[in-house]
Amino acid sequence: MNLRRQCRGMRGFVNSLALLCVLFPWPGFAASIDFGGKAGLEHFVWEEFDDDGSKLLDETGTRYALSGFLGNTLRTKKNFIYRAEARLYFGAVEYDGQTQDGVPVTSDTHYTGLMLEGEAGYRAGNARGTFAWDIIGRGGYDSWVRDIDNSTDITGRSVSGATEQYTIFNLRVGTGPYWQAGNWQARFIAGFKLPVLTNEFIRKEDSGFDDDITLEPKGRVSTFFNFYNHIRLTKKLLLTVEAFYDSYRFDASDSVVVYDNNSGRNVEVWQPKSSQDNYGVQGGVSFSF
Repeated sequence: MNLRRQCRGMRGFVNSLALLCVLFPWPGFAASIDFGGKAGLEHFVWEEFDDDGSKLLDETGTRYALSGFLGNTLRTKKNFIYRAEARLYFGAVEYDGQTQDGVPVTSDTHYTGLMLEGEAGYRAGNARGTFAWDIIGRGGYDSWVRDIDNSTDITGRSVSGATEQYTIFNLRVGTGPYWQAGNWQARFIAGFKLPVLTNEFIRKEDSGFDDDITLEPKGRVSTFFNFYNHIRLTKKLLLTVEAFYDSYRFDASDSVVVYDNNSGRNVEVWQPKSSQDNYGVQGGVSFSF
């Protein structure tokens, strides 16, 4: 986040993990069901840019995730398909930015987040020995807390950290093949993602300003893919491995005016243009009935 003094960070709390799966009325939804859990890691990149395109800061590092899922996407015959997933992610990454007067500063940023996502679509074709084709839509909720540690710049001056909380509702559309060969089943989905509602909240206790700050970065279209692999170990037990890429793109938010307790004057605050990229892998087990 950028201020006319650059304010970066986020605060909030993550409520308990919950996942509700709605029963669909179409025939075939209840004909099979698979569920399971995964754990994994991702390479995380967050970047922020000034109006002229110059980079203000970046954060890079490894984050970790625990996921639970339920659906019917292991079925091989054409029909309606659905899937629901909950993911808890966390980790510390390296912060490389600058103070408001352009002096370089490094620190660590701690992330904790929760993602809930539901998927519905249609599978065309029969995957036994050949390809079927999936067309899907997804709706998601993503909320994370970003906590930047206090640090010192390269001149030795103390630099205060910051915290903020992002809450995002997003939509996705995607398509891709599904196939089965012996005990191996695979599914590849690629498509586009759009944040339809984005809220960035900073408490006044965490910012040095006289009021809480709420910003609304403008969501832009980005891309994603998921590559699911399942190896059937028994009739009902499968080994599951997923490789994925995910992303966000945001234009700058509108600015708000707040009173800065440190300088004793009103300043403009806004979130600059920003991007997020995640490349990861998860592994676990699933059960099919």
